[in-house]
Parts: sequence; C-alpha cells; structure tokens
Amino acid sequence: MLKFLFWFFVVTGVVKLLGRVIGRAAGGQPAGSVQGPEALKAQRRLVRDPVCGMHMAEELALPLKANGELLHFCSEECRAKYERSMVRHAASA
Repeated sequence: MLKFLFWFFVVTGVVKLLGRVIGRAAGGQPAGSVQGPEALKAQRRLVRDPVCGMHMAEELALPLKANGELLHFCSEECRAKYERSMVRHAASA
C-alpha cells in the first residue's frame, strides 16, 4: 500500500511539473501569477441597470448618456422605462 501511495504522489508531482513547463513554453502565465494591465483590461466589467437592478457585462449593455452620466441598461424595455420617467420628471419641474 505504501508503494502505491509513493508512486501515486511521484507521478502526480511529475504531471504538475510538466504542465507548468509546457504552459510556460506555450507563452501562458503560470497559475497564481500576477496579471499585467493588459489582462486586467481584458476582464469584463459589470454594470448595473438602474431600472431593474440587473448586473451584466458592459459590452452587452445598452448605453444611454443622461445628465452627463453614462447609464447602462439590460434591455430596450428598461431603457424606455427610464426615458419615460425622465420625461415625467422634466415635465413636473
């Protein structure tokens, strides 16, 4: 039983080591490494819909610039609801 455990750990260690070496040779970063600014920019930024509160990736959201502020919406319906409420607020002011 001890022989089996010994060889199991030896083979597992060799496989992990080969994975790291092959990953570096292919140009990839090793697991747990610090990411550079390019990698941080590539990560998706989440934005929140002001009408329904849904979170989504900024690339998928529908933008609207209102009162000098950029807002993001999950759908045309939420965007239209927000625009209608803006018209009501403007009419009552």
